[in-house]
Amino acid sequence: MECILQKFGGTSVQTKNSRLICISKIKESIYNGNKTVVVISAIGRKNDPYSTDELLSLVSENFKKNNPLYLDKLISCGEIISSIVFTSELQSNNVNALPLIGQDIGILTDNNFGNAKILNIDTSNIEKLLSENIIPVIAGFQGVTSDGNITTLGRGGSDISAVKLATALKCDRVEFFKDVDGLMTADPKLVSKAKSIEEISYEELFELSSYGNNIIHPEAVKVAMDENIPIIIKNTFNSFKGTVINNNISKDEDYFKGMTYLKDCIQIKIFKNENLNNENYYKVFQKISDENINIDFINIFVDHKVFTIYKDDFEDIKTILNDYEIKYEIIRACSKIGIVKANLKKISITIARLIELLHREGIDVLQTNHSNMSIWILVKNSDLEESLNIIHENFFDKK
Repeated sequence: MECILQKFGGTSVQTKNSRLICISKIKESIYNGNKTVVVISAIGRKNDPYSTDELLSLVSENFKKNNPLYLDKLISCGEIISSIVFTSELQSNNVNALPLIGQDIGILTDNNFGNAKILNIDTSNIEKLLSENIIPVIAGFQGVTSDGNITTLGRGGSDISAVKLATALKCDRVEFFKDVDGLMTADPKLVSKAKSIEEISYEELFELSSYGNNIIHPEAVKVAMDENIPIIIKNTFNSFKGTVINNNISKDEDYFKGMTYLKDCIQIKIFKNENLNNENYYKVFQKISDENINIDFINIFVDHKVFTIYKDDFEDIKTILNDYEIKYEIIRACSKIGIVKANLKKISITIARLIELLHREGIDVLQTNHSNMSIWILVKNSDLEESLNIIHENFFDKK
């Protein structure tokens, strides 16, 4: 008998009909003789009555800023409602189930409300239900502090709940049910030939999820990698086999595993000859670091420095540069595109080929970056979709 944890996302439990489909997945797992644990997200997405975004919209920005403890009490309600409603429907369909919410779950966190970290998990309540052949329906995204206050785990926190619980329960695998056919090679909304990935390594998915692909929270991927718990991403609404995430790494050197992107970045250039006799030219990166502002695509040359930031950080960066009397140039509305593969080889050759392919179509590559698992380029937002399709055709489409 295997222990399977099934995690259902918000769109999977959005309507009564979709929840009936989820119930069929649980029944199938039970029929196959598995001990089955369920973790559930809030019902639906933005504009749905009990979604996290909709609950957040009920209170003012000032309240959010000044009352993190009570804000967590509010937004945890989405998963609590979802777990109880879903349990009711399971019982109506002859599945013996009970909800576990808040303190009942056994997740102990720190008191960093809104982005709490899990400190310990007591699985006794869950194991008691399993021993009585009762399906635990666990509200994701939440835990409690040592003094009993409810906390939430940040965006994507239900993913973290699921994998951490699976680790504590020594589950054989985690099944994530989404509204897509597993992980895709690219965003199918922009790349018409994007296709499902049958298998991908933890390291590759971690790289993708850390930089734009939000199918699973990167911390959840890291926990699964550390504990070597296989993950399967499945489509709630069909029987497609989905994507398996494990330790296996493809040896195919010619094709990449996945592609991601981040829109609305800003490139900043600081030229030395425009900042002569300004000692702050050499101190600006340290100041940015001290202010905990994320920058990347950092290149330092003899005569200039260049880096990128996210649009939301521009006002903070501008304040620093102006306070330091630094003269600079910017290019707005840029997009980062990343292609990912473990044990990446021929990096310089691949970058040169990328630049040449895009240049043929009149697309300028503004900057490049790479690691041992990914290659990144910077293009203008207006060139994003065409760039994605060109890259996919040449690096992902096996003939």
